[in-house]
Amino acid sequence: MLEHLDIEKAFLLGVCMGVGVATQFACLYPEACAGLILAQPVGGHRWKVRAHSFFNRHIDFVREFGLDVVRERAKGKNFMRDPEAGPWASPIFNDPAFAERFVKQDLDAYIETLSRSRDALFPDTFVSGPLPEELVALDIASSIWPGDDASHSTSGAQQLRELLPRMEYWDLHPSQQTHHNMLERMVAFKKTVETSGLPPSPRMPGPVMPPKV
Repeated sequence: MLEHLDIEKAFLLGVCMGVGVATQFACLYPEACAGLILAQPVGGHRWKVRAHSFFNRHIDFVREFGLDVVRERAKGKNFMRDPEAGPWASPIFNDPAFAERFVKQDLDAYIETLSRSRDALFPDTFVSGPLPEELVALDIASSIWPGDDASHSTSGAQQLRELLPRMEYWDLHPSQQTHHNMLERMVAFKKTVETSGLPPSPRMPGPVMPPKV
């Protein structure tokens, strides 16, 4: 889309699970990313447990009732609103051809796909998106806004704060983040990046090595 609109660089705003999308885009296309605004990223122990529970509820439902009942249950709600209907509930509801292929697949193979998807997408409590070693190497100015609930843990934002080499951290509780000061923060961040470039963040010094004898 950026190429179609002839836009060379853009600031990317990622909210919630969109933080993972924005940072992954930046890792893949750093030349097209002027800066990142990463608001209330998902992560933490409770987020992992919740995400796994969606898959587990669907797996239990499929084992008990089969794929035909999944097709009947899929009424357009997304995975988080109706976990039993599964992650493909929307295409099942909107695409009859897809629904026909869905019910004809091997049940055991489908459950294996679900299990592997769950474990690949949510392997630990780390904030969703690129791996830590990818974030450390991401030389793009970033503004991080913390969350503070079961899905958007403050620890997720702190992980990004620790790893991203050029970042600012908005140390403001989400209950005080309003549409007015969010917009002000975005505009100020954009101005900072376009003027000073947002220099590398100060880091703790590395371990002191003992002198050679």
